[in-house]
Amino acid sequence: MDSDKFNYNEEVIKGGMLLGGVSVLLTMTVYLVNVELMVEWWFGILNLLISMGLVIYLGFNFRSISGGFLSFGKAFKFSFLVMFISYLGRSSISDTSL
Repeated sequence: MDSDKFNYNEEVIKGGMLLGGVSVLLTMTVYLVNVELMVEWWFGILNLLISMGLVIYLGFNFRSISGGFLSFGKAFKFSFLVMFISYLGRSSISDTSL
């Protein structure tokens, strides 16, 4: 892996913000169209499929910029951190009154 080609932290944050932004945009769109759609079973599955598809795409993209090979541990760490950053972004936008 050549560390001069990319910045790991930048890629994680960029991927997390992209995943969080897509999730927030999807939720806000459905909320504005019809709030009752948010409790439908297919909305949860659609949201899960979009999120997991985007995480897989980001993993493939990260593998290609890191030299074409990525171990399972590094791929898992990257995906976990992307989902964690996405969670932080989404929770900062949603109602956080505890």
